[in-house]
Amino acid sequence: MSNNRSWMYKRLERRGCLNDDFKEGVNEFIQTTVTLYSNGVIACSCRKCKNRKWLTWDIVRQHLFEKGFIDDYYVWAAHGETPNSNGLVYFDQPNSSHCNASEAQYDPYKSMFEDAVRNEFPTENQGDFLVSDEPSAAAKKMYEMLDMTSQPCFEGCPMTELSAMSEMLNIKTEMNLSEAATDRIAQFVNRFSPTKIPNRPIPNFNKIKRKLSLLGMTSQSIDCCQKGCMIYWNGDSELMECKFCGGARYRISKQTKKPIPLARMEYFPLTPRLQRLYASDTTAEKMRWHKVHHREEGVMQHPSDAKAWIHFDNLHPDFAEDPRNVRLGLCSDGFQPFGQFGQKYSCWPIIVTPYNLPPGRCMKQQFLFLSILVPGRKKPTKGIDVYLQPLIEELKQLWEVGVVTYDAFSRENFNMRAMLLWTISDFPAYAMLSGWSTKGKFACPCCAEFTEAFWLSHSKKHSWFDNHRKFLPGDHPFRFDNENFTKGKSIFYGPPLPRDGSYCYDEVGSLMPVTELGGIEHNKIAGKDIGWKKRSIFWDLPYWKDLLVRHNLDVMHIEKNFIENMFYTILGVPGKSKDHAKGRMDMEQICHRPSIERDSHEKFPNQHICYQNKSKFSRNCLKTNQV
Repeated sequence: MSNNRSWMYKRLERRGCLNDDFKEGVNEFIQTTVTLYSNGVIACSCRKCKNRKWLTWDIVRQHLFEKGFIDDYYVWAAHGETPNSNGLVYFDQPNSSHCNASEAQYDPYKSMFEDAVRNEFPTENQGDFLVSDEPSAAAKKMYEMLDMTSQPCFEGCPMTELSAMSEMLNIKTEMNLSEAATDRIAQFVNRFSPTKIPNRPIPNFNKIKRKLSLLGMTSQSIDCCQKGCMIYWNGDSELMECKFCGGARYRISKQTKKPIPLARMEYFPLTPRLQRLYASDTTAEKMRWHKVHHREEGVMQHPSDAKAWIHFDNLHPDFAEDPRNVRLGLCSDGFQPFGQFGQKYSCWPIIVTPYNLPPGRCMKQQFLFLSILVPGRKKPTKGIDVYLQPLIEELKQLWEVGVVTYDAFSRENFNMRAMLLWTISDFPAYAMLSGWSTKGKFACPCCAEFTEAFWLSHSKKHSWFDNHRKFLPGDHPFRFDNENFTKGKSIFYGPPLPRDGSYCYDEVGSLMPVTELGGIEHNKIAGKDIGWKKRSIFWDLPYWKDLLVRHNLDVMHIEKNFIENMFYTILGVPGKSKDHAKGRMDMEQICHRPSIERDSHEKFPNQHICYQNKSKFSRNCLKTNQV
């Protein structure tokens, strides 16, 4: 290492920019000192911290860029450097007691922040520290918040500024305190802070919210129509009643006489969370995995190996050129927050996940981003598009414009774009998201108008029995079996051709979005003889018709329902078995099943006798298999 350290006090050039020599020197300082500590934290030598605070290496570098080194710190004594008699310096092993103490101290609020920003700071030297660009304004705000996790309220105080504010919000929520009561508590606590030394008093409630909003974890509360007709958003934000049904937006509180929204949804902006994926150099590097990983022919270990991904790359090479652009998946399903026996209330979360990450990470809970929380009490059905409007608008911006994002791995700002690759849901949610009705004759989205569904005269419903054989290979023996499937029927034709996005886009051209006035009434007439019941809001995405696959079915969810029905039928569970007299009468007309047909006395065999062997087999399977 060079002895000439005059660069340490030549931080700025005449025009106010950082000196290149200073940048290189700081990087060399970080690179040299970070290897001496196994926990990744070093003493900060800026003019403010003065080697008294131990921070992560990137925060130290940010402090040095902004404030410069402390005076006369030519010998880096706080970082293990010792002067020699000839003027040279060498490094001793640092005092491990401080490191161990630092590792032993666990701050849950700092951990909370690190989880929020996907913070995976490196614990050892990871190579090049050269800086190409300054962090963007959003990145600087995030680093300021990280600084708050290590700044005590005053010298000697065990609580940091972030932990104090978080505790205050926690007390307010648990005790259901008003804003005025929260402010009074903050004022009372601040009286115990010493006045002769620098301190950071707990701010009032509004300032706490404003400071914590820098985390980028804020949500937008959007008023809704109580019937789910519309949301008071964008151009409709000033309306006082629903433009569809005329319902009131507010009710007046009897105590405060203030208006209270009758219904409200929560929207969690997606862009800040995608930007935080690039705030850590480790996660930022993993976001390129889909591009650099080895692909094995004939094996799909990740969505990037699928035809749909490759097809989109070929159509949009400008998007595929930068591997940092984000591919997203969307899923939704309803659940009852109060349990099966509690209050009947159906809540629908909309979850978005990035697919750039490796298979072991992209489906981890911390990378499943809750984007929208649709209020109940009933499921939104076709009206789910009403609640998806903010997300679709943000996705359009991320596709058409993008957002400037700081990449901690390459140390540069880039224009991050994102696109929605597909949705994943069960069959009922498939109808809500796609607009294709999964009820009635045209319920199968693959067969569509070429369906071979038929009506069961006794059970009074449609059936798609024996519609699967046309999808088998041409020489499959099941195609020519006219005994065990439909009586006297063999299959000599193939399946219908897949319908591409342009074909589907033309089909929904006659329909209207449910977010427009008159859309629901118009679609009831226009969609009477087709499977589409609405023009899904996903068609507003410019690239939606270019996708090879737009909506995926949750196979595990569907298989669970199928297995349950099969076991209920085989075991003869009352009220849940699918084997009943009307079903057997329909079966006689379609199939040849002597074991369950009526005897000479016009009576059906007992269900227990019909499935006796299968029931024993099923019980043995459940008994011998460990779950």
